[in-house]
Amino acid sequence: DIRLYVGESAYVGRRDHSSAYSPFETFDGNGFETKYGFGETITLTTSAIPRGRTVFVRVAARIRYVTEGTSRYNYNAAKRVNMPQ
Repeated sequence: DIRLYVGESAYVGRRDHSSAYSPFETFDGNGFETKYGFGETITLTTSAIPRGRTVFVRVAARIRYVTEGTSRYNYNAAKRVNMPQ
């Protein structure tokens, strides 16, 4: 299960993201690889983020280890994106 989170905080994640900016798309098995392949670049095209806004993007992968009854995510470091004016 892989998720892409977009928000206005550098601590963007499952509990702190903008649902208006974050595409709701999850992948099971090799679905992510099938659609996007492996690499270091993911292209997200959206008109939801206002021009001139600064947002942060993180990718999260759900791990199979359950703690306190909840499946957890591993996150990459948040990347800052400055939307053009």
